[in-house]
Amino acid sequence: MAIVAIAWSLSKPYMTAPILGMSKVERIKEAVEAVNFELSKEEIESIDKLYIPRNVIGFF
Repeated sequence: MAIVAIAWSLSKPYMTAPILGMSKVERIKEAVEAVNFELSKEEIESIDKLYIPRNVIGFF
């Protein structure tokens, strides 16, 4: 699931630097694999339908 989530984030043109937790070797491996993992247009649209953006708290 982490690979898909990272790949989806990277598919967005406005996402330039997703914040990822790198506390374990497995997380680093997932991030590296996600760079080369491509979601189809249909898969991206399917995930987009589920995503609900939230307001940023704490910024003026």
